[in-house]
Amino acid sequence: MKRLIVAAGLVQCLAGCASTPLTSSGSQVHVVQQDQLKRCLQVQYISVSLPFGSAEAAHNEALNRAAAAGGDSIYIYFTWSDPLRGSQVQGEALNCRT
Repeated sequence: MKRLIVAAGLVQCLAGCASTPLTSSGSQVHVVQQDQLKRCLQVQYISVSLPFGSAEAAHNEALNRAAAAGGDSIYIYFTWSDPLRGSQVQGEALNCRT
């Protein structure tokens, strides 16, 4: 039992430590809704999987990757997060201001 508690504490510490800050260009990326997609051009598929990361860290990484791909927006169509198994975000980097 004692080992289980120590292991759970270690996993929570690692999850808390695995944060991803937004880059300056990532902070400029807008999240769009499905009804806004028709006025956007697809740039690149974005998939983020963080084994020990939080939902916020995965979201920030997706925004950073969208910006790095040349997108000004992102449409996120899948998110998943579990404190013990990490987080995932899948979406599409877009250009919506063309």
